[in-house]
Amino acid sequence: MALEVIGKLHKKFATVSKGSTAFQTREFVLEIMDGNYQQLIKFQLLKDACALLDKFNEQDEIKVEFNLRGRWWKDDIYLTNLNCWRMDKANGGDAKPVAPTTKAATAPAAATHTTHTHHAPLPQTPPPTVKPPLPTAADAPNMDGDDDLPF
Repeated sequence: MALEVIGKLHKKFATVSKGSTAFQTREFVLEIMDGNYQQLIKFQLLKDACALLDKFNEQDEIKVEFNLRGRWWKDDIYLTNLNCWRMDKANGGDAKPVAPTTKAATAPAAATHTTHTHHAPLPQTPPPTVKPPLPTAADAPNMDGDDDLPF
């Protein structure tokens, strides 16, 4: 499933080699706004795509194209990865951060390989709720007449 999102590059991590095959991964965090709330979303780059991040600095506004990958691991543990396969500068800085949208595109073959790490979910802050005012004596029903109750 190919998706894209625009946001601010919040954090870059170093490239990590996995195993004896020199398989490389690199992670980065993108800041996007969801209404009034900041969302920090971690993506990963695989193999040759790790170099895509080198031309960007933290705080740059960028567009990220990625694949959503998920699988069962063991027991009731499910893993989800956001595998980035393309990054570009946002158009002149006038682009607004947006929520992920489905895009009809196919990813390069390298994007089909995934590595999986298990991370605890981030705590979610619920949106503020507005409570209705408490009832007053004026809100009480009129008890001066017949009502339609059978008792």
